[in-house]
Amino acid sequence: MHEFDFLGELVLIGALAVAIILVFQKLKIPSVIGLIFTGILIGPSGIGAVYDQKLIATLAELGVILLLFTIGLEFSLDDLKKLKNIVLVGGAVQVLFTGLSISAISYWFMFAIGRGISFSSAVFLGFTFSVSSTAICLKILADRDELALPYGRIALGILIFQDIAIVPLLIGINLLNPQATLSLALLAQKIGIIVFFAGVIFISFRLLMPKMVRLIASLHAREVLVIGALVICFGAAYLTSLVGLSLAACRN
Repeated sequence: MHEFDFLGELVLIGALAVAIILVFQKLKIPSVIGLIFTGILIGPSGIGAVYDQKLIATLAELGVILLLFTIGLEFSLDDLKKLKNIVLVGGAVQVLFTGLSISAISYWFMFAIGRGISFSSAVFLGFTFSVSSTAICLKILADRDELALPYGRIALGILIFQDIAIVPLLIGINLLNPQATLSLALLAQKIGIIVFFAGVIFISFRLLMPKMVRLIASLHAREVLVIGALVICFGAAYLTSLVGLSLAACRN
């Protein structure tokens, strides 16, 4: 295989994505749906034109990071603080209500058709449906110019709440598994490490980031500005991933 064969795959993905998005726009369908359809079409479940799955997965992660970083530039934590009551209460109610409702429905339905499932499986299924894709939701809101509107900011806050809630949800589901080997002591240790490093990263970025941005801007060099923005973007994503947080948590 030629060392630059991946460029052919990228060209194929880009060309097909453009064609499909143009068709979807004519049909008034969001472009992000067209991108998803493109991936399904040329992936293993479709025509199988893309075979370097590791490369595509890496590029997809980079794309999500850049998308969320770009959207995050339009917001600040101060904006979200104004909505903290709505976000905390609304986010908690949404996650719990959706998760518990679907858990109960799936548990009852599977027994009703004679294919019963365990309680932990029903809970896992329910809370899987209680969280949304931050990248897809924000992309749709951005395409509609609705991110700056009140309900757009509330949606952003709830999406952030869901990102943060994923960690305790996964831990809780793991504890429901009778075969789980994670002890309470080890669990407390892991949570403590995550909280500590997340706090250090958050405080460091809040204190150092404004100074770094002012320093980069004062150089009046476009190349330095672009490279500095990429370093901040991918650096934040890498650090948040080290402590077990979602990549989406780095965008603000």
